[in-house]
Amino acid sequence: MSGKPDLGLLNLLKENSLKDMTDTEKWMLAAAYQNAGQANTARQLTKTAGLSVRDYWEFGGTYGSTLRDKAILLEIQTQFGNWLQADELANEIAEMLSTKSWYSTQTTGYMLLALGKYLKALEDKQPDQPRLAGKIRIGNREILFDTDERIFETEISDGFDQSVVIELSDKTTTKRVFTTLSWDGVPLKSNVQDEQKNLSLQVEWLNDDGMRIDPANIKQGTTFWGHFKVNAANSDKRFRHIEEVALVQVLPAGWEIENTRLTGQDLPQWMRNYQLNREEYLDIRDDRIMWFFDLHPSYQRRRGQRQQVSNALDFVVKLNAVTVGEFTLPATLTEAMYNNKFKAVKAGRQIKVIK
Repeated sequence: MSGKPDLGLLNLLKENSLKDMTDTEKWMLAAAYQNAGQANTARQLTKTAGLSVRDYWEFGGTYGSTLRDKAILLEIQTQFGNWLQADELANEIAEMLSTKSWYSTQTTGYMLLALGKYLKALEDKQPDQPRLAGKIRIGNREILFDTDERIFETEISDGFDQSVVIELSDKTTTKRVFTTLSWDGVPLKSNVQDEQKNLSLQVEWLNDDGMRIDPANIKQGTTFWGHFKVNAANSDKRFRHIEEVALVQVLPAGWEIENTRLTGQDLPQWMRNYQLNREEYLDIRDDRIMWFFDLHPSYQRRRGQRQQVSNALDFVVKLNAVTVGEFTLPATLTEAMYNNKFKAVKAGRQIKVIK
């Protein structure tokens, strides 16, 4: 796409690896030849490629998934002008995007990218000025619209318990219309509950001697520690290695992080058995601390056999109670960033810093 195709590498793939490629990979190779100006070779490759996609997802690597690969196929069918196949894929992807299902950044991004290219290609095929006309009914109220723009937006300020019905009139010229109803706001109180899906999370608050304390009432000037332990809660062999995990603790406004990386302070002796400093990246900000890591099992020799012991990791943060007042301690969250089936949450609570 940068205008410098490496035909030698493309030929190497075609001659030596084609038989091992998935349909998605074959289409990608064909698209590369097409972009390189080798249309005949591209057409030959498309004859060997179907549109089947295996059912899979990845924690890391290319962050792939079944839907991500279908989006790749949509992008390439659009490039080749295979409109029947593109229409079917676009309908499926649009339907999946319209659900409340969770998708990773990679999957969502590629679905939006492919749909955008598909819709732009349709727009180029039908260059006539579009027109949207009709009415929106909310209960007994009607909102009329008639525009030559590709998007019509209106704000709904009442009738929240009513159904919304959209009727297009004969003046509408576009063949396909998508509707989105969205809202946003800030909840007055957190409704986050404890949750555990294939990951376990333990949270405790400790004083300088390693003894547990109740964070609900802490005196101003107190130094204490947050201790978090994350472990895989699923014994399935497929889930022993969990990649790209994040642990996030947002802090109440009355607490402040003491950054031991900057002070060079040694950790207390009572932490010597903790599995610390195993994260790949640590992000410390004014109001939160975030660890990013992989969970891999550890093993020991027992009776001559190698047995899995644990893949639990420990994380600690040093804190100071600074500002007097009542605050909200937000929930603690750990999750595999690219697979929503791996997640654990400890609900937040109200806390006080006492003068």
